[in-house]
Amino acid sequence: MKIIGLDPSAQYHNNGLGGYIEAYGAWDIAEACKHHLEELWGSECRVILSRDNAHSLKPHRDYLRREIKALNDANCDIAIAIHTDAGGGRGITCFKGGAQSQVLGQALLDAFDDANLLPLRQDHPIYHYKGPRYLGVIRCTKMPTVLIECGFYDHPQDMQLIGTPAGRRAVGYTLARGIAAYYGWTALNKPPWEVWWLPGSTPIECNVRVENGTARADVRALCEGLGFEVDPVERKILIRNPENGGG
Repeated sequence: MKIIGLDPSAQYHNNGLGGYIEAYGAWDIAEACKHHLEELWGSECRVILSRDNAHSLKPHRDYLRREIKALNDANCDIAIAIHTDAGGGRGITCFKGGAQSQVLGQALLDAFDDANLLPLRQDHPIYHYKGPRYLGVIRCTKMPTVLIECGFYDHPQDMQLIGTPAGRRAVGYTLARGIAAYYGWTALNKPPWEVWWLPGSTPIECNVRVENGTARADVRALCEGLGFEVDPVERKILIRNPENGGG
């Protein structure tokens, strides 16, 4: 069983658009990632977080030392430091510290590329760590570690995703998918059904109405918008399998 370490940013002083605070946004992403890893791949891994709760490191100025110690003490097999960025860009950036962490980082980037939640930043979204001391989580951990910046909290388009609870859950789920791909795990359970209102979504008019306290909607418009065939006589939704022509 692999031990996965998730290190949500404890940078409570980083404030973004709409009252966003990085430490709390990163905590939400990490919690969602942990939930999905345990829900879908629970027999393959155990997930630890680098702090007890969303607020627990706020009083401590040495928060980075405490995060690194938590990851090392847990003897994690891999660790992912989860952050959000600022400074005029947008999208996903990943920092690595060595050959194996590059493989891990690329698996995370591939998951985001497939999910199409946020763009990968610039032409080379994965960088080798050669920078300032604040990336000590890469320098000082014993296991392959990456630091991933999940969007920019000062960019309006990125904030349409990471500025909402549903968007942060989507980011956490994508991270979980990337970790599973890194290990080659097959999902134990079907992914949960959720509705995520994401940037670029197009509303479909379904004539929602309330009758006797029950909300009703015309699903035909929704089904046709998704490309399904609706039989008006049998009142059936037909989903064709293109591989065998079946219905």
